[in-house]
Amino acid sequence: MSQTESKKYSLDTSAMLQISKTYPIHLFPKVWEKIERAAEEGKLFVLDKVYNELSRKDDFTHNWIKSIKKKIVKVSGTIVESKAAEVVIAFPKIIDPDSEYEQADPYLIADALLEVSVIVTCEKPHQLPLQANRLKDKIPNVCDHFGIANIHTQVGGERVIIELFEALGFTDLG
Repeated sequence: MSQTESKKYSLDTSAMLQISKTYPIHLFPKVWEKIERAAEEGKLFVLDKVYNELSRKDDFTHNWIKSIKKKIVKVSGTIVESKAAEVVIAFPKIIDPDSEYEQADPYLIADALLEVSVIVTCEKPHQLPLQANRLKDKIPNVCDHFGIANIHTQVGGERVIIELFEALGFTDLG
């Protein structure tokens, strides 16, 4: 990415849920207007797989994204799907094999590898090495392995959202 190009931010399901929780639209309408404007300007997006996950987790956030779907939702193509399969082969614990639903994490990582975007997630990284015996590989750890820029949390999801808003130049959120 050249210095004249701006970074693009890919929002994980957890990041969208945290924005909704921390900045409810009825109290912070400017936040949601700024997110929409950033999406229009191509500065941030959610993958279709994240959009689908949100449909099962949060009606408000899903419906809000649905209302601006053409501006904010990026469709994963076959190249992303192929790269996501490679991510799952390399990190099988990035998904829950028993889930009946498609999971967005490998697609998020695949898209970032192909499009050089910054992943924004509220997942906390594991302190154990990637190949250690644990239940799930977390997005920040897999991003670090692949050298993908990411904003994640060690403390609380609110800090992740503040870092994202600062990176996008958001001021006056009230």
